[in-house]
Amino acid sequence: MRNDIYLQCFRNGQPAGWPVPALLLLFPIQTRESWPGSWHIRYDERNSCDIAVFPFPANGAFIESLCIHRPCSDARLWQALFTLLRMGNVVLYSSGDLPPLVAEERALAHLPPGMIESLGPPVCVHSAQESQQAVVYGE
Repeated sequence: MRNDIYLQCFRNGQPAGWPVPALLLLFPIQTRESWPGSWHIRYDERNSCDIAVFPFPANGAFIESLCIHRPCSDARLWQALFTLLRMGNVVLYSSGDLPPLVAEERALAHLPPGMIESLGPPVCVHSAQESQQAVVYGE
């Protein structure tokens, strides 16, 4: 499993964001183990991970990007991430040889050109399972 994966939302090549309440509904955040800027999520005793949360600079009610540190293999995490991929012009990427992933073809027009140049052409995924396989196995 990759150490970190990132999700970012864009509009016309510029950072955009998700409303905080929408994100809070997607993840089982453990409030006692979280703090501003970092959420600890837990699905069960074997499946947990941390999410670094980066607020949109112009409006703290929106999140500009997320970094999932050591994503667990629980299908519910991957379903939440796929739901995020479908919420606007969102891209999932990681360091290494993983191409950027999008869930909607329309997102391609909104990604910054420099991102495509540095990470390569995005691949469109159509399910949570497909996105997990792409990240875990590079498929």
